[in-house]
Amino acid sequence: MPEFKDTSWATDEFTRHYLAIADAQIPQRSRLKRLIQSFYRHHMKTGTHPVVLDLGSGDGIITGTLLENDPDIIPILVDASPEMIGRAQLRLAGFPKTRFITTTFRELVKDGDAIPPCDMVVSSLAVHHISTDEKNKLFQFVIRKLKKGSWFLLYDSVLPPDNILEEWYITLWLEWIRQQKEKRGIGEDMEGFVFSHHQEPSHHALLDTLETHLALLRKAGFSHVDVIYKYGIFSLLCGQKTEQ
Repeated sequence: MPEFKDTSWATDEFTRHYLAIADAQIPQRSRLKRLIQSFYRHHMKTGTHPVVLDLGSGDGIITGTLLENDPDIIPILVDASPEMIGRAQLRLAGFPKTRFITTTFRELVKDGDAIPPCDMVVSSLAVHHISTDEKNKLFQFVIRKLKKGSWFLLYDSVLPPDNILEEWYITLWLEWIRQQKEKRGIGEDMEGFVFSHHQEPSHHALLDTLETHLALLRKAGFSHVDVIYKYGIFSLLCGQKTEQ
């Protein structure tokens, strides 16, 4: 896979543009945030100052969503993009206990001593940028860092099982984008994001099927592995560490 510095995400201009229209590009983002909040409320005890690790945190939107539930969370945000980390620092400026780490998944897995035992790990739209082998290593890293009984929530794009479904999933995504453009009065070309985010050959080659993700989570040692939500290529998965 390419080094992070060689990808579009390494440029501040691309990052800023993505953040500006993310709600229109990512299907049902508001619903996703509500699901994550519900999962947290059900499985976590508020007021216990839990350590939550956000992998590929972007501008901190998922951590911010969890802090709405529980302002006592001690967040650790990891992202390879300095621009994203800078945006996250602005978003979470009111939470002084937050730690920000600028590094790649590859470097994090290699030298993860800076990460303490965690009460929850979350990741949103980041893991699809790494190969199957690196996903395997990352999931093993996550379960090592989790305390017994703690959860991993993974939201990401997955490779459909066949071309017939993939064609419809792309159509479904484009329909969402066009509806949002009309609703929000956006005139620019957003449909091209579908190509760069899913269909571009070097990007598409890194995608894994839903079944592969589930198998890798189980291989790493997670229990209660399941698909909480799915919309076309986008899936929210969970797994719990039940053994020490």
